[in-house]
Amino acid sequence: MREKLKHKINEYIENEFEYIYNLTINICKIPSMTGFEKQKANFILMQLKELGIENAYIDDVGNVIYLHNINNIYTHNINNMCPHEVNNIFQHKADTKYENNIKNKSNVDNQITCVKETTGKEGITVVAAHIDTVFKDLWNINPIIKENKIYAPSILDNSVNVAGLLFCIKIIRELDILIKKPFIFAFNVGEEGLGNLKGIKHIVDTWKDRIDEVIALDLGYKDIVDTAVGSRRYRIIIETEGGHSWKNFGNSNAILHAAEIVKDIYNIKVPNNPKTTYNVGIIKGGTSINTIAERAEMEVDLRSVDKTCLDNLYRDFINIINSHKSVKAKISIKALGERPCGKTYHDTKLIKRIKETRHELGMETNFRASSTDANYPISLGIPSISFGIGDGNGVHTMEEYLIIDSIKTGMKHLMHFMLKYCFEE
Repeated sequence: MREKLKHKINEYIENEFEYIYNLTINICKIPSMTGFEKQKANFILMQLKELGIENAYIDDVGNVIYLHNINNIYTHNINNMCPHEVNNIFQHKADTKYENNIKNKSNVDNQITCVKETTGKEGITVVAAHIDTVFKDLWNINPIIKENKIYAPSILDNSVNVAGLLFCIKIIRELDILIKKPFIFAFNVGEEGLGNLKGIKHIVDTWKDRIDEVIALDLGYKDIVDTAVGSRRYRIIIETEGGHSWKNFGNSNAILHAAEIVKDIYNIKVPNNPKTTYNVGIIKGGTSINTIAERAEMEVDLRSVDKTCLDNLYRDFINIINSHKSVKAKISIKALGERPCGKTYHDTKLIKRIKETRHELGMETNFRASSTDANYPISLGIPSISFGIGDGNGVHTMEEYLIIDSIKTGMKHLMHFMLKYCFEE
């Protein structure tokens, strides 16, 4: 039966390939830089409704949520939820094909308890694909198809994975695949840049008493992310007296102070293993060529796969900033974001499933470290991994591309992985 279902899924992916191909392009065309994901979220919600999923909803931070086979008794802490988000869960029609209507709801000790007539284990698996993109002020995206590639910013990160998750849901429903375990399928906001994992944090914090796994669909399928790269991001603001370049020559210059700070940061010694890095990614200041700058600022990114190494790097960074403070140079620091680090242990069922899936498909299993939506649940001890649907290159550049044929391979990889939840005891 298992092999028969695999064959049926593979055949469906081949026959319905046009669906995910067109959907990937259409999703990519919708601008959705971090903090401006609403238009794309509405489009995704509409796609779910067209699949007959009436209980899908957009939560209070902008995530699109579909609760699949949420069973037995589950609890929401309404202190983490706004009133209309609670209403979203209870006022939508249930997904009658897979889930029965909520039979009872009550408020007890600031909690809402819901009973549903479905079966399965209590632990919930989250499968999430982030809908925000890294490109600022990019409002007109026109994908270019050339040979076997689609060129467009955000096509690989993360348009194909958003489309792939929708296609996965479509396959599960149309082929009547019975997944024993309860799932939350999420299209989340705030993964990129200064989004600070806003979307996945809200999902995990809301359901953390029941979530026992998280899969973040991101980038490609060639590697599996099992290690979370932690990061801390800061804006440094330098203020000095400034003045006219001729009349006030010799006055303190904010740009000079910034340059000296950058030089000192790049003299910090960091280990290669555990890998630890720093980067000054943005620097700006001054008003004109003949003005001594009275203000400059820079943005700094500190990273490591190890918390102790990240703490040590932060200590060295702060010491440098403090050493440059003086009467003539006022320096302040603003925290922009923090992502925790950690690792998913390889003795978990989640790692076993992905290894088995790849072995059956003849794929090598290469694990690597990255910064993804999996960071947050990993830091809480929840087994989590990240992988994607397609293959390509140029991520976070205007030359980003997706290899078209890779979509079929990536979808078969995802669906064969999902089948593990159908046959587990």
